[in-house]
Amino acid sequence: TLTFIRPENRAVLAYVRQLGEEAILCVANISRSAQAVELDMSQWKGRIPREMLGRTKFPRIGELPYLVTLPPYGYFWFSLEQETESVPENILPREVTTLVLGPGWESLRSGWTKRTLEMDVLPGFMPERRWFADKAYRPFTISVSAAIPIEHDGDHFVAAIADVTGGHGTSRYFLPLTIRWTRYTAVDKGPATVLAAVRRGPREGTLLDATAEPEFISALMAKIHAGETVSNDGQRMEFRATSAFALAPLPEINTVNAVDREQSNSSVIVDGKYVVKILRRVTSGIHPEIEVGRFLVDVAHFQNAPALLGSIELLEGENRTALAVVHAYVENQGDAWSVTSASLDRFVEEQRLLPDEAMSETSETASTLQRMRQIGKRTAEMHLGFAGGAGIPAFAPEPITAADTARWTDALLARARNVFTLLERGLKNLSDPASTLAGRLLENCDAITAHIEQGRGETFDGMKIRHHGDFHLGQVLVAKDDAYILDFEGEPRRSLDERRSKEPAARDVAGFLRSMDYATSAALFRAPALNPEDYATLAKRIRTWGEQMTAAYWQSYRETLGDSPLWPAEDDRRATFSTCSCWRRRSTRSNTS
Repeated sequence: TLTFIRPENRAVLAYVRQLGEEAILCVANISRSAQAVELDMSQWKGRIPREMLGRTKFPRIGELPYLVTLPPYGYFWFSLEQETESVPENILPREVTTLVLGPGWESLRSGWTKRTLEMDVLPGFMPERRWFADKAYRPFTISVSAAIPIEHDGDHFVAAIADVTGGHGTSRYFLPLTIRWTRYTAVDKGPATVLAAVRRGPREGTLLDATAEPEFISALMAKIHAGETVSNDGQRMEFRATSAFALAPLPEINTVNAVDREQSNSSVIVDGKYVVKILRRVTSGIHPEIEVGRFLVDVAHFQNAPALLGSIELLEGENRTALAVVHAYVENQGDAWSVTSASLDRFVEEQRLLPDEAMSETSETASTLQRMRQIGKRTAEMHLGFAGGAGIPAFAPEPITAADTARWTDALLARARNVFTLLERGLKNLSDPASTLAGRLLENCDAITAHIEQGRGETFDGMKIRHHGDFHLGQVLVAKDDAYILDFEGEPRRSLDERRSKEPAARDVAGFLRSMDYATSAALFRAPALNPEDYATLAKRIRTWGEQMTAAYWQSYRETLGDSPLWPAEDDRRATFSTCSCWRRRSTRSNTS
């Protein structure tokens, strides 16, 4: 067999050739600079790579991505050898608490076991996770407010909700749990998975986060496909499929691979066909990813977003809380941020080698411009799909009113003044050129706020619609010659009501253009050892190239949108509309300061 491994670093080619139990991993750096790459080798977990030329043993393949570094144009061939002897080792850097369980999962919700879980286990486990958003709010307390048992094919799990309460209020987190009846020192899991040791009578086991357990994912997929509801103590978990999944045969799950780059949620790829996203920090209300996903599949029939296949929600009385979503997996070459950044790095490197020559079109620059045109086209088609929600109150387009522009102006003024305050406080700690730029901003703060205030009286004949809400290069998958838009949950820091609000289509466009600006700036920042002359030359050229990519995106977007009422009809009003939306979109993240 031949199995290609698709790392995020596109400068590295990696694949495994296998005959029976004999497997060979080939890794090649196809760039002229040294590269580091993380490989998903979970299929060969437990094997030991032996370099085939020098016969050197490398570290055993475990749960985490396998790191390999290569010199320019370098390569490795590894024989993936079976481990002849397994030596258990304590893999946890923290002290492990033991929970004593009674029959079933009920003891997690009462008595000494629940107290130990809330006082010792969860406070030691949760703050170490990347998805835990309350690290800065110590001290806090943790309580388990829901523990719903889930059973499937003889396997047992529990869907737990942990409430974290502190000076910031209360945040809720979703924790899928299971027990493996093996002592934690012998469980091949890392600290991101192991919560505690458990004991039930003479039996010893390990309490695990079940997110990436194949049996747990199989249970979720089966219950979503069947449309089941699981109840416990007045709390219900609803498993619901869209028509695209319910009408298809129930899939048999073979491989489950965790996606390691997630921050606020946890995702797994199932058999290269499905993506299951476990929402970690959960909030009561209608979740936009489920609402928008069903709209795009069942109403707009938008083909260039991974199709929503199913969802899981917790019902507590009249309150509904999203816990997980399942989408179709789109085979891709990476997200547009990674692909564009790699292309910009090559552009910078080529321009360094040709300092006296004018920029000329190459096959790569032509391909990049075509990619931007395709993303522009798909962005417009997405907005046209959202605008087709007439008759559905949550999606019906609405005219922009004077109250809208006043509200946006107030929000932007508050953001701007906050930025000026932060700059004043931190100006002395900034180094050049940041301190110079910050000083210029502060000198013009009155003119800037006056300019923003002028937007209060603006009126536009464009419409406001449901929109993506967090649109940037990282939210676009590059798949062959096409582009797919994903992740419609909006900005996680905003409330669900804010994320479900209707805004101008220009808001998404502004977010994407800002992301393009970030990408060109980051590529220049990554260029090593630039003298001032080289920096000035490259800065001018990469800005020019960035403007060409932006123009390609914008022109394709406008052509596809046509005379839609989503934007003002007049050219001068359209330009003002774009500027106001860009200003507002740039202010929605605090790190823009």
